[in-house]
Amino acid sequence: MKKLLTIAISLAIVLPALAQGGHPQHRGNRGDWEKRIQSEKIAFFTSELDLTPEEAQVFWPLYNQYWKDCMEAHKNTMSYLRLMSGKGGEKPTETKMTEYTDSYVNALAEEGKVLEKYYPEFKKVLPIEKVGRIFIAEDKFRMKMIHGIKERSYKGKM
Repeated sequence: MKKLLTIAISLAIVLPALAQGGHPQHRGNRGDWEKRIQSEKIAFFTSELDLTPEEAQVFWPLYNQYWKDCMEAHKNTMSYLRLMSGKGGEKPTETKMTEYTDSYVNALAEEGKVLEKYYPEFKKVLPIEKVGRIFIAEDKFRMKMIHGIKERSYKGKM
């Protein structure tokens, strides 16, 4: 009963943020897919972290902002990776490659700064054991998603 209440509260906190809509190109099927993944993530994290209703109430808004900042930083990193690989249509010159690789390394460092910014905030709202479980849960959830994609890909080839 406690877990069900915690999941319900977590969904009530997180879903309004999702309902605001995402990037215009992600509407339709992709938007539905992202919402389904986010719902799975909420349930997974709530179970893994064993959040109390009070903890969930302060954790989810903080985590959602953290995740948004992580995705923005990662998007920036990936844009430089695409430029380095020449997917913009032309092979970069040596000068451009230097610029892109420097920018890529800086963008990776910015991704790390996001974690540095939010780690103390997580420690303010959760016991340190649960803070550690955030990072474990992120890795477990990522692996769960990767295995799910591999399974769907494998079934599609049969």
